[in-house]
Amino acid sequence: MRANRIDKLEDGPESGGGAALSLVGLASSRRGLLDQSGITIPDWQQHLAESDHAAAAVVGQALELGGGHKIFVDCTASEEVSAQYEDLLASGTSVVAANKRAFSESMGRYRALKKPGAGGARAYFETTVGAGLPVLRTIRDLVATGDEIVSVEGVFSGTLGFLLGEVMAGQSFSEALAEARRLAYTEPDPREDLSGQDMLRKLVIVARVAGMVIEPAEVDVELLLPGESWQEGGVDEFMDRTRELDEVFTQRRTGAIEQGGYLCFLGSVSRESATATLTAVTPEHPCYGLGVRIAS
Repeated sequence: MRANRIDKLEDGPESGGGAALSLVGLASSRRGLLDQSGITIPDWQQHLAESDHAAAAVVGQALELGGGHKIFVDCTASEEVSAQYEDLLASGTSVVAANKRAFSESMGRYRALKKPGAGGARAYFETTVGAGLPVLRTIRDLVATGDEIVSVEGVFSGTLGFLLGEVMAGQSFSEALAEARRLAYTEPDPREDLSGQDMLRKLVIVARVAGMVIEPAEVDVELLLPGESWQEGGVDEFMDRTRELDEVFTQRRTGAIEQGGYLCFLGSVSRESATATLTAVTPEHPCYGLGVRIAS
């Protein structure tokens, strides 16, 4: 996407906010679409389906395109795409990312991505935590105005919140996971959510925005999947096996109810520790009210 500044606001959606936006490239996991004259929004799906460009060509286009302010939007969870961020910034292309990978790797890389690139290009990553909610912005504003964040705690995974909510309501784990995947709540590989890796990345990002120095290895994550064989094989094979976990989660649900609690995958960060663990929260805990439905 390329943005050219205009000096005078004009009527119409293209110029609202003082910038005329031109979409010049987009990509799916399989193919890319490039058109420096601008891609018409209503027809993008058809044009992308008919394109013979590789998806990687869109990154190349962003690196080579001259003129105007360039913006590269990454809505993937791809390591290959996030590996291009430094090159994009160096080319004068700002990055807007929902992809958590780059910002939750080493502290050194995080600091490098925070520095302006050529022409003032910057990396923006508000939606890596909390989707459309201004979670990171609120924390950033508190720090900028002199507050010290002591700790942050909550359910940072909407996927696991939905999944455990369905389990507490009496649905089997395998059925709840299949529904979450059908609704596109999970990562492309649901094991990213269930292994706690998605939560880990969010906790690292939250901690860093709050002014804490933290490396991914310092986060203590409880594995929701018992045993070590669950990472073997492809996604479809894993999904076929999830019925093996139904009894495990039924027992966890029963244990939570006996304690008068509600299952949450609770994340917590402070200057002393960072954890993500399956917890039975009681009614006194703020997270108990996250849509409680408990079937008897």
